[in-house]
Amino acid sequence: MNTKKEQKTPNKPEPLYKRIKAHIGRPPKFETAGDLFDKLIEYCEYCDANPIKVDVRSKMKRNSNTGDSSELGNQTIKRPYTLDGFCLFAGILTQWATFKRDCGRRADAEDFSIVINACEQVIRDQQITGAMIGVYSERLTARLNGIADKQELDAKVRSTTVDFDTYVRMLNGEHIEP
Repeated sequence: MNTKKEQKTPNKPEPLYKRIKAHIGRPPKFETAGDLFDKLIEYCEYCDANPIKVDVRSKMKRNSNTGDSSELGNQTIKRPYTLDGFCLFAGILTQWATFKRDCGRRADAEDFSIVINACEQVIRDQQITGAMIGVYSERLTARLNGIADKQELDAKVRSTTVDFDTYVRMLNGEHIEP
């Protein structure tokens, strides 16, 4: 009763190249550059709506007889935008530089490049503006954004003292041995 169709042949293993997945790794976090930009807007709105409360000591004069006294109070400071904060908010589990590199390998890399530059500019502008008006630490902002607040120059100066007669001979083109 066994016909050829009913006979089972042992399964041949698939070739190795067919078993490898076409896409290795997890799918991209953002399908489009617009999705990334929308997440940046959400992050900025979150930071603006959730300022940081800082405990500060303020000196207040109670009256002229008692002198100064310190009181602990709260001060509300605008939450700074940071690349690390944006990565956490957006669920980007790698460092920003790695995320940028990976986006550069996509088919729509040019669109992502524009949005990534916009993200960096918005965050940098908010940090620098906040530092300029005294809300954030100027030194920390400068360091985070690669801005040097001073340059140290190392120059070696060689000076030679010559008398007036030697100087005049040098001006006339004579070769003077040191």
